[in-house]
Amino acid sequence: MPLRSCTSILIKNIVLIFLAITAGAVITLSFSPIDQWYFGILGCLLLLIILDKIPPNYSFWIGWLFGIGLFGFGTSWISVSIDLYGGASSLLAWTLTLIFCVSLGIFYAIFSCAYKRWLHDNLLGSTLGFSALWVVFEWLRSWIFSGFPWLYLGYSHLETPLSGYAPIGSVFGVSFLCALSASLLFAITFNPQKQIRITSACFLFLIWMSGLMLKNISWTSPVRQNPIDIAIYQPNIAQEKKWEWQYRANIKEKMANNIRQLFDHDLIVLPEAAIPDYFSNSTALLTPIAREAEKLDTALLLGIPTLSADGKNSYNSVMSLGAGDGIYHKRRLVPFGEYVPFENQLRGLIEFFDLPMSNFAQGKKDQPLLNAQDTLIAPFICYEIAYPDLVLREAKKADIVVTLSNDSWFGNSMGPHQHLQIARMRALETGRFVIRATNNGISAIINPKGIVTTTAPQFKEAVLIGKVYSMQGSTPASSAGLPITIGGCWIFLLSLGFRIYRASRRG
Repeated sequence: MPLRSCTSILIKNIVLIFLAITAGAVITLSFSPIDQWYFGILGCLLLLIILDKIPPNYSFWIGWLFGIGLFGFGTSWISVSIDLYGGASSLLAWTLTLIFCVSLGIFYAIFSCAYKRWLHDNLLGSTLGFSALWVVFEWLRSWIFSGFPWLYLGYSHLETPLSGYAPIGSVFGVSFLCALSASLLFAITFNPQKQIRITSACFLFLIWMSGLMLKNISWTSPVRQNPIDIAIYQPNIAQEKKWEWQYRANIKEKMANNIRQLFDHDLIVLPEAAIPDYFSNSTALLTPIAREAEKLDTALLLGIPTLSADGKNSYNSVMSLGAGDGIYHKRRLVPFGEYVPFENQLRGLIEFFDLPMSNFAQGKKDQPLLNAQDTLIAPFICYEIAYPDLVLREAKKADIVVTLSNDSWFGNSMGPHQHLQIARMRALETGRFVIRATNNGISAIINPKGIVTTTAPQFKEAVLIGKVYSMQGSTPASSAGLPITIGGCWIFLLSLGFRIYRASRRG
């Protein structure tokens, strides 16, 4: 082969690699804290253009690079927890993060390969098929290997007309329409048939205008006129001190003093593991507080580790004290942060595999809601708020949603901002107020439209005061939206695949 031809092929491949990684990376600009929603559509459009130009045997690798770009930039904050608080070197932290991103990139490798080989050459396949397949793979990565329900395309559209579809089809429905918008733009720009270009433009206009009208619908309503007076305490305890025994007494004393100053509110909410000790070791502190709160008709929601009755299992828990009752044990645990997969092999290998409180047991699937002043609360701890199925199922039985977190692990990165964005989507999907209490930010109160009504600054001790309403009724998403959205995508893909297969056999 002539040298010039080899050079040309090499340059072409380098350009493809760059474009594929860029397409994935561009999508991260649509998420918080950057919040430029159009980059999500642009990234999908760029992927479609690349897949249109390459042969099928390239599609797997292009999709993999796309996924690496998406997760490499969008979840770079994971390295912060490994480096700063996991006892690993910067090199090891970035290596482990890269392995994580490369592993997740396989989802988009398979996605791209399936699209290019079976859907690309069909009009419905290249539009609706692309969108349905995108949603199916978002859903698959929400539960395979415990799941990573982060960076769903729909999260970037909280401020756009597409958010009107969230209470109907959940975040997956918004992801579908975002991907569909990209595929329709591709048809408008590159399809040689004028009729198809016009039809695609009309569909695109209809989707966005309909979403604008849907935004005005209120799917739920307050149970009563009187709001609940909320106080969120954001303690801003340094992560490097939080689990060190020499600071424990001071932290507990300070927490008790600040709780007592907030007894004039209906509900006091503290973050995940606000008390860095087991409840059984803290009864002398918390029992008097609970009695005082009950006398003053104040409910206290407190994140605190607990032990099982036999002492064999520990849980990451939320307790309702004072004018409330109930205890909740976290169900969806964070790998390596709260439990260690293959523990016998990995424990002690490096310091990161032996983080404080990384041996939690999983809470039972069916747990009763918490009660606070006769208000039913659906509690979620940290990472759990990212699971649409879990939140939608529990929230429809509750009056309000509360999520407790400790985002100190991720420092001054985009991670806490993305976490807040996810919580906003849960409020919009469920039609419930969402109370978000964190150790060092971003604590917030979110209304049923997904709008942050009040928030506390990051990296500061703060008390966040606000009012929320107990809500009644269900959104279509919390009633049946998630199964319909996911099931609809599966049914469409299977029926389309069958049609394409029959057509190929006839041909």
